[in-house]
Amino acid sequence: MSDAQRHNAVIRTHAPAAAARLSALGQRVWFPNGVPAQAAEARGCPINATIGQLTDGHGGAVPLPTVSQHATDLAAEEVVFYAPQGGNKALRSAWRDRIVSRAPTRASLPMVTCGLTHGLSLLADLFVDADTEVLLPMPCWGNYRLIFGTRRQALLRPYAVIRDGGFDVRGLRDTLAECSGPAVVVLNVP
Repeated sequence: MSDAQRHNAVIRTHAPAAAARLSALGQRVWFPNGVPAQAAEARGCPINATIGQLTDGHGGAVPLPTVSQHATDLAAEEVVFYAPQGGNKALRSAWRDRIVSRAPTRASLPMVTCGLTHGLSLLADLFVDADTEVLLPMPCWGNYRLIFGTRRQALLRPYAVIRDGGFDVRGLRDTLAECSGPAVVVLNVP
């Protein structure tokens, strides 16, 4: 069984609705345990040669003075070592706890991305195929069309966002009703 198949089995067990909506690409990919994950596992070992980071021989960072003089509020290790895959785990846990405290639900650790465009691109890879209808708010940024339409070849369906000074629920409902197959709704509004 491949890594992707093992991960898909877990998703099917714990989040069957999400598993049913994975794109073909989303079913083939997984988050590999790369160099940063191996480095985290090796941290604290007497000999750690997982990655080319300059250390003081005791696991501490040895940053260039030109870098450390500008990062006075953070430990050198937080500034110059590889960032943890997915982001700082303690911060992600605190973020999840806040989400759950505001709306009690079962939630996984939030994933950190390099920004909104990167996050939308990851979601498109996971959940959008060429036959997926993607409802885009109007107005929207051009990169939305690039991510969903050009890159993932989705069928784009614009919907009005504002009507009479509020969110146009009827416009969204009417556009959804026109969809004949799998659909993804983008709710982010510029």
